[in-house]
Amino acid sequence: MKPTLIILIVFLLFGCVGMEYDKISDEVVYEPTIALPVGSFSYDFDNAYQIPGEIPMIGDLTPVDVVLNDTLFFSLNDSFESREYIQKAFLHYDIVNRFPAKGILRLYYLDNSFNAVEFTPAGGVEVEPAGIDDTGVITKESKETSFVEITDHLDGLYAADRIIIELEVSDLILTNEVRLNFNKYSIKSSVGVRVELKFELNEGSL
Repeated sequence: MKPTLIILIVFLLFGCVGMEYDKISDEVVYEPTIALPVGSFSYDFDNAYQIPGEIPMIGDLTPVDVVLNDTLFFSLNDSFESREYIQKAFLHYDIVNRFPAKGILRLYYLDNSFNAVEFTPAGGVEVEPAGIDDTGVITKESKETSFVEITDHLDGLYAADRIIIELEVSDLILTNEVRLNFNKYSIKSSVGVRVELKFELNEGSL
């Protein structure tokens, strides 16, 4: 385990429970839970013509999908020098959708062959469309926040040093009202990883 994190855990352990150094049993097992921020990503546009790719002509109500992504630098190995300490991992996400269409969050890490492996649930994490009135003005933004267990991906995440975050606005219909209010629409997400650790003090972990 990295020195800065070790020091923090030691102070938390002894400060919170009032233990003394010379009274610690060699059999003490410590099982903390630690939250690690990954990063955030958002996008918006000044007008509909800034959407990547071709968009329908005015009056054409063919739905379009808007997909953008970014790379977030994140490594479990930077915080924990041994994979064996990590028992479970959970993805924590917050999404705020201010588009009048469904939003989808997907997260990937690169495996040893540089293939993108998705570790969000199959199909991604969905958030409902924002509510708008007849003039295209937002009446209610849509939010989604939750924890998802990703322990099955721990080995891949531990070996990775970056995460690809992808946000999609799906089946967006560009009515005249939506086009006129396009600069008021946005979607953003923040992502973190929570890990459950387990180690024994007498193993040289501290």
